[in-house]
Amino acid sequence: GGIGKVWINQSVSTLAAQGLSLYTGTTTQTPNASVASKWPSEAESYARTAYVLGIQLDLGSSANVPSFNFEITGFRAYTYAGVQDGNPADILYDYITDQQFGLDPGATYLDAASLATYRTYCAAQNLLISPYINQQEQAVSAIQRWAQLTNTWIFWSGDVVKFVPLGDDTVTANGATYVPNLTPTYALTLDNFVFDAKSEDPVTVQRTDPSDGFNSVELDIADRTQDYNTIPLFWKDDPSINLYGALAGNIISASEVCDPAIGQTMATLIGQRAVYIRNTYTFKLGYNFVLLEPGDIVTITEPNLGLTNFPVRIQSVTEDDKQILTFIAEELPDGVGTYVAVPSGINAASNPPDFFADPGDVNPPLLWE
Repeated sequence: GGIGKVWINQSVSTLAAQGLSLYTGTTTQTPNASVASKWPSEAESYARTAYVLGIQLDLGSSANVPSFNFEITGFRAYTYAGVQDGNPADILYDYITDQQFGLDPGATYLDAASLATYRTYCAAQNLLISPYINQQEQAVSAIQRWAQLTNTWIFWSGDVVKFVPLGDDTVTANGATYVPNLTPTYALTLDNFVFDAKSEDPVTVQRTDPSDGFNSVELDIADRTQDYNTIPLFWKDDPSINLYGALAGNIISASEVCDPAIGQTMATLIGQRAVYIRNTYTFKLGYNFVLLEPGDIVTITEPNLGLTNFPVRIQSVTEDDKQILTFIAEELPDGVGTYVAVPSGINAASNPPDFFADPGDVNPPLLWE
């Protein structure tokens, strides 16, 4: 798409200042005119290959070509004002279906409706990335990392791949508004669960000890404002740390994240899920609930557990040889799936509190008959 900064032996410059011309790698690009006129037998178009060319390159006092590094604008860069990164939905679509470099250029199995929802969510929550793939990596590993960074479940459902953002509040940014669907699909009661009343509970709860999880996150990003050097971003939950001590999770390497503000959003969402989603619920249903899938929300009423219309989000579903479906679902605390920036400092335009104001009576007045 273009070239931003140019680093020459650690100094920042531009293509024009260095007398360099950019060829972006189109299928129809032609050889450079000067090269074609002087070395016609060696003139190549290098179709589908982006490169820069210097006909007259100032070498200074050295006989060696200097070391160049380039900031590249990809062709999926976002189009909204001030946004330089790409929408993960568009990037993932290209990653799989692009005719030149895609994993499966003939793929038709990406669910269009949920992909569109994913695109809206990433834009509205400002979860944008710039992947730079410069070494071998399993495709599923990259996709799983992007799913984690964008607070979304990506999974096979039948013969299609679906996308379920875990955002739980309406958010707006970058010209997009994401509105979560939190309407329960079913209200499950004891009449719906499949269980042996003599030996099984209708719903079992797995309660994770908070000390077995983590309450701080480190996300290492390639900071664009620091010439793409790796910097760490941190999130921590002070109430949990006060109760259980600092419990650090694995360091998350996210070189595709280049904006510190975006990285802080991602670290917060990952941390909030780790700290505040502790309980999972397992239950069995008949085959008539076969359309339920990960991401769907149901409510559970189970008097023995003290649950009445308790909302949970389905994590997984398995089927046995008797067509009984076993579901694992997670609790659904409000606000965990949404990032809200915390204001820093006091707004200078606001009125400061009056520290000398009369607080009024501490106890209510006594009434006498």
